[in-house]
Amino acid sequence: MKTAKLLKSAVDHHLNGRLIDAEAGYRKIVRIDKRHFDALHLLGVVCFQRGRLDEALALIARALTLQPDSPEALNNFGLALNAQGSFDDAAANFRRALALRPDYGDALNNLGLALAALGRFEDAIAAYDRAIELKPDSTDSLLNKGQALLTCGRYRDGWRLLENRFALGNGNYTRPFTGRQWKGTEFHGKTLLIWCEQGFGDSLQFIRYAELCKRRGGAVTVLCPRPLARILGSNRAVDAVAVSTENLAFDAQVAAMSLPYVLASPAEPARIDSAKLVSDPVLPAEVPYLHVDPAARAFWRPRIGEARSPRVGLVWNGCTHENNPAAILGSSRKSLHLSQLSRLLDNPRPSFFSLQLGAAAGQIAELALTERLVDVMEGVSDFMDTAALIETLDLVISVDTAVAHLAGALGKPVWLLLRFDACWRWLRDRNDSPWYPTARLFRQPSPGDWSSVVAEVDRALEAFHPGP
Repeated sequence: MKTAKLLKSAVDHHLNGRLIDAEAGYRKIVRIDKRHFDALHLLGVVCFQRGRLDEALALIARALTLQPDSPEALNNFGLALNAQGSFDDAAANFRRALALRPDYGDALNNLGLALAALGRFEDAIAAYDRAIELKPDSTDSLLNKGQALLTCGRYRDGWRLLENRFALGNGNYTRPFTGRQWKGTEFHGKTLLIWCEQGFGDSLQFIRYAELCKRRGGAVTVLCPRPLARILGSNRAVDAVAVSTENLAFDAQVAAMSLPYVLASPAEPARIDSAKLVSDPVLPAEVPYLHVDPAARAFWRPRIGEARSPRVGLVWNGCTHENNPAAILGSSRKSLHLSQLSRLLDNPRPSFFSLQLGAAAGQIAELALTERLVDVMEGVSDFMDTAALIETLDLVISVDTAVAHLAGALGKPVWLLLRFDACWRWLRDRNDSPWYPTARLFRQPSPGDWSSVVAEVDRALEAFHPGP
């Protein structure tokens, strides 16, 4: 009876997002009864939600020894395995859950995630379709199917399904405005507000659509986080930039990542040919579409100085998402430790400069690389400062993070180091990008295999010669 009351209280905390209190409650139950299935299972779920992956796996595995045929525990164990990058094992657990409960929509959706991560996109789409058939308003499955379609280059249907993101009701997709939504009509003499969403990289990528918007009307205002304000304002179709909704005047508004959907027409291509670079009216790829302010250029150019060519900028770690433990798990798989780039840094020909921000920048000193890899980021306050540094370089080598998008938008050669299950925007089975003509993609041949990627980049760097 005592554990039943404790469990009810802990579950209540859990359902209401009070994860610290929920964890304390589940731990108290486990201290009383080390074989309490629900407490072990749900404690593992909380650990997963708080970003403690190894602990989550161990706890849910213990729970499964007690009830090996629990569809819920098998599903959650699969989620943790998927976050770890063990996609085959994750898919096996989802299938086992579905064998026990064929109408388990969450397990179908999660099976789709695992199959997509393995590159089996048609099978993933089939799993999402079965989940949607069971629950037509399954926002997660609709959105995940949309991203799978985008990865396959099926853009028209992908953009349409991506519009479901605002129905999720979580902090990743927030709509600050509900009225006056722009539908792509002409707005001469009026003001269109384009508001940025999600990450910095998304904003840098999708601001390219401001020019297509400008052709349909009057003034274009962009609402964005302060670190993006100066660089997004450098797009020649942007008339004004705001960093707050206070006193913001506009006639119509649209989310930046909705623009490909809003601007599309039935006559435009529905698919990107994954074998070659194509021209698409709703995938404008003319670069540069962002520009460095002359004052910033003059201020930051001396930081690079007269270093010998090729001058190469490095970014090896993505955003840490400090307030989003679940996002940390995904970010960690697309990031490297600086020590993994030692093969590049041993090459005596290039001059290397760090464009890395955050705690990972401390790895330069930890590895005694301060002379080989010059940290030029002290005093950088926004993306315009970073852009001025990039403009002085010959090449940027980066993991999938905002700096890579910035380099591509500036028309600078950029090499992306991509995890096996790369983001939808990099498509599949290609080493170029229709988004950034100056980009070259280096993909993991198998999950977690960064050594092969670094070896390939090292060979390419040997052959690299800066343009005029």
